[in-house]
Formats: sequence, structure tokens, C-alpha cells
Amino acid sequence: MEYRLPATVRDRLGSALAGRRNKDACLTFATFVARYWSAPRKLGLPFALDRRALAAVEALGLSEGRVRGALRTLQQAGFLERLPCTGRTHQRTPDGLHRRPVSYVIAPDYRAAFDAANKRAAAARDRRSQDRRGSTLAVAQRPPVAFPMAPPTSYPKWSPSQAVRCIWDRTGAKALQPAEPNSKLEAALARWGKALRERAG
Repeated sequence: MEYRLPATVRDRLGSALAGRRNKDACLTFATFVARYWSAPRKLGLPFALDRRALAAVEALGLSEGRVRGALRTLQQAGFLERLPCTGRTHQRTPDGLHRRPVSYVIAPDYRAAFDAANKRAAAARDRRSQDRRGSTLAVAQRPPVAFPMAPPTSYPKWSPSQAVRCIWDRTGAKALQPAEPNSKLEAALARWGKALRERAG
């Protein structure tokens, strides 16, 4: 995610850099430093800034000369404080002796602004977390949705006497009852059967 200076820091530093030709480079460099050294656990700790190494950082996009100028201007604006060197001032490298990187800290006034911004961000995260927990609890406490009961998978044995009471097919019950005897049909069948027996005999 893209990091941005807190509004209070950005406005204050912008006012301190007003009229500077390298204002944009200073704001870019201050944002780069704050991204890594303004977190609650790192705020106030010293950090080394090597202009030769920083010039190779593509995300920063500043040459060694512009890094040097931004460091000087940010000290004058009160954003950075340079710590005194202790021990040897130079170190041996494959390219020969080089001056050891100088250590800096974020100045106290800006440290206080970063600390306040960190606390506001933490409080906002806590509120969002509580809101999520509250919404989750509300969903969990909702009464269960009542679904209609599924029809039974087995039915009792059918009988004609129960068909009359069946709510599913009241008209079919009459069709399933025994039919009344038909005397004319029975007489015709009897004559037809008698004719067949005489003919066979």
C-alpha cells in the first residue's frame, strides 16, 4: 500500500519547506524515512542514512546529490536530527575508504506528531474491530429461519375406508369403491356363454 505522511506532519513540514527549491525532493525523502521509522516500535530509534545507497533505490527516485540536499534541508526544517559520530568516521570497502553512514533520528516535535497519528490510527482500528465483532454477534443471535416440513417418505397402507377421509383425493375415493351390479350386462354375458357351449357341443 502507498504510504502517506499524516496530515498534521505533512502540513507542518510543507509550511517549513515553503520557498525551498527542493521542497518536492524533501517531502519525498521525508515520506520514505517516515514509512520505515515512524511506526510505534521504531519511533525515536536512530537510523543510518547512506546517500550512496539511497541513490540506488528506484522507489525513492533521487540522485545522490538530491539526497544530500534533502538531508541538509530536512535538518534545517527541524524534521531530522543528526547524531554525533562515535568511533571511526571511515570504513574500508572494496572501493577504498568511505565515510561511515551518519545516524539520524526524527526530531522530537515531529515525533510527537507521529505518535499522536499512530494512536489515532490504533483507535480507529479498534473501533472497526469492535464493529465487526458486534455485527458478527448480531448475526449469530438471529433466530433460526423456520422451513416447512418435508413430506413424509412413507405412507400408511391404503384402504378404501380411509380413502373417504383422504385430503389429497376426495373425488378418487368414489371411483375406487366397488361398482353396483348390472343385471342387463350379466344376462347378455350369460346368453353369449350358452351360445358358445351349444355350438361347441
